[in-house]
Amino acid sequence: MKFFSAAALRRGVLIVHLWLGLIVGIYFSIIGVTGSVLVFSEELQRQQIMPERGYVAPPQTGAQLMPLSQVIGKLRSEFPDAPEAQLGFLHPPAHDGGAYLFRLTDDKKKTLVTSVNPYTGEVIKRYGTGRTWLDWVDDVHVNLLFADPGKLANGYGGLLAGLLVLSGLWLWWPRTIRQLKIRLSVKRSGGAGRIISDLHNVFGMYPFVLLLAVTLTGSVIVFYKPVQTVVFSLVGVARNPKTPRVVPVAGAQRLSIDKLMGIAVQTAPDAHFVFVQYPTKPSQAFYAYRRSETGILPDTRIYIDPYTGKLLQVGTEISDPTGRRIMRSASGIHFGRWGSWPVKILYFFLGFIPLGLFVTGVLMYLRKRKAKSESLKRRNARLGGNSS
Repeated sequence: MKFFSAAALRRGVLIVHLWLGLIVGIYFSIIGVTGSVLVFSEELQRQQIMPERGYVAPPQTGAQLMPLSQVIGKLRSEFPDAPEAQLGFLHPPAHDGGAYLFRLTDDKKKTLVTSVNPYTGEVIKRYGTGRTWLDWVDDVHVNLLFADPGKLANGYGGLLAGLLVLSGLWLWWPRTIRQLKIRLSVKRSGGAGRIISDLHNVFGMYPFVLLLAVTLTGSVIVFYKPVQTVVFSLVGVARNPKTPRVVPVAGAQRLSIDKLMGIAVQTAPDAHFVFVQYPTKPSQAFYAYRRSETGILPDTRIYIDPYTGKLLQVGTEISDPTGRRIMRSASGIHFGRWGSWPVKILYFFLGFIPLGLFVTGVLMYLRKRKAKSESLKRRNARLGGNSS
């Protein structure tokens, strides 16, 4: 016994898709467009927010980079109130010739991001605590401008957007090869209504897999801990390896930060530094975090004995336990880290797809509503004519 017909089921899915599209579509469009901007966040950071991170002009032709240990020595003199932990933690530039970034406390007890000239060791700029336009875009994309409550809403919004995409696929799904060809193309000779409908189909179907993947991985990032619990219960718990400790030898001197960074470069040559942490305690290892230009799992964690230069631990995301690889893959897929410039460009345009779907969807809705209204007027006119 059938409780509902195929037509009734389709109508139900259509209603869900319609109202989800009208309500969630605005949210989906905002998240998509801000995501398109953030695809190039590192480049924008270097070009507009902190241009010195990309390039610092040499003081003269043939000038050599100052050894980082000397740069830190100059900063130690200029910022006597900065603790050693601040002087030892820095973000090197992705490429030679860019400025270093530190967070340093000055004599007024202000701790600010500080960019430093790699040739002279002089401070280029101290950045205030105010937000840049790129920070604002990031806050919209991640938190909807409402901190933790906004982030939580974002997680549920991602699930609803995923449902919107899946319901669209269900409604689009063709029964024949001929229908498939029709629904994957735009009939330019058709009327405005047909072109809008075709564009809606094309916008939704060609990038369907990526759109769904980016949407759902965004929710995974928000609900990271509960999802991780489920994943670990299925494939086993992936424990973090213990941070290695160093057994100091009496009278031994630590190697320079330049030497230790050189060892890190040799260990992961096809990557760039995200940050390094020079030890401030006798038993602490030197820590370098490096990231490859491409790959869903691009990061390498390197611990080095600061006294001998011996590698204590090298951990790559790609060799992590299965559960951790699955969880970390979510951010790699969501942020498009699995490819270089072509993938970034693809993700940039992908971010505008929700807006295209929303605009064409609203136009379809308005046209159908107008057609229904005109049909009702004609019907009432006929009924009025018959009654007279």
